[in-house]
Amino acid sequence: MELKKKSQISAFEMTMATILLFSSIMYFGYYIDEKNIGFHKTQIDSFLDTMYYSEDFRNIMMNEDLSQEALTEDWTNVSLLLNTSFRSYEILISNETLTKTIYSCTEVSGKEYSEKIIAILDNDYYEFRKITLGVCY
Repeated sequence: MELKKKSQISAFEMTMATILLFSSIMYFGYYIDEKNIGFHKTQIDSFLDTMYYSEDFRNIMMNEDLSQEALTEDWTNVSLLLNTSFRSYEILISNETLTKTIYSCTEVSGKEYSEKIIAILDNDYYEFRKITLGVCY
């Protein structure tokens, strides 16, 4: 009589395999997401650097009246530049006491920020302004 050996997967082994599969998927999903966030942060920083060194942008930013709720400067060119690089973004300008939202966005899966500070000195007048560029993903 010939014996045939059959292998069986126990419930414990099946449970462990399932846990290992889901933990691997979660780990690699998190790892890939973190790599994308780093990429997005670099892209936002370089974009803000490009805008920051533009004289037109600096003039618009420094001339924007933060005490007014409505926009006092023409942000159309800045908006066009942002639209070519990002789908959803926000710009905040602030000084020591006031903050004004130029554009705003709502995050879906995350939001990355980059900030720059600009100072202006006009004989009797000295003001720091901070520009914050946020991109929603």
